[in-house]
Amino acid sequence: MVARDIMTTDVVYVRTTDIARKGAERLLEGTHAALPVLDENDNVVGILSETDILGLAIPEYLSSVADFSFLPKSYAFPPSEGWDIDEVTVGEIMRTAILRTVSPDEPVIEVARIMVREHVRRCPVVEDGKLVGIISRRDLMEIIVRPAIEGTS
Repeated sequence: MVARDIMTTDVVYVRTTDIARKGAERLLEGTHAALPVLDENDNVVGILSETDILGLAIPEYLSSVADFSFLPKSYAFPPSEGWDIDEVTVGEIMRTAILRTVSPDEPVIEVARIMVREHVRRCPVVEDGKLVGIISRRDLMEIIVRPAIEGTS
C-alpha cells in the first residue's frame, strides 16, 4: 500500500498571499488543525497551523513573559481589532521548518515512520512539485490501528 491509496485528494489549502484572516476562517470551517500553504506556482511551501493563528492573538509585549500566574482568572484576550489578522499574510506567519512532504508512491509504512519519528501530524502528498493530496495521522490510524483492534475483539 502506498500514499496514493490512502491520501485525501480534496485538500483544503491556503496561499502565501492570503491574509491571516482567510487562513483562520479555513481552519475554523473544518476539522483541520493545519493547512498546506501554496505559492503562486502551486508549490507547497509551508504549513499554516492553529498555533500560527493563535500566536497573532497574544500581544507582542507578552511574548517574553514566562509565567502568567499574575493575571486575574478573568483575563480576556484583547479585542480582535487589535490583532494583526488582517495585516499579515499567511506567508509571513506560516511554518516552513517543519514542512515534510511525501510522494504518492511512498509506502504507507514509511509515511507512518516519518510521522511518528518527526512528530508530523499531516503530510502533504506532492507530485512534480504540486499538491495532489494529504495524509493525516487519523488516516494512518484507520488503516493501521483500526484493523488491529477490530481483529482482536
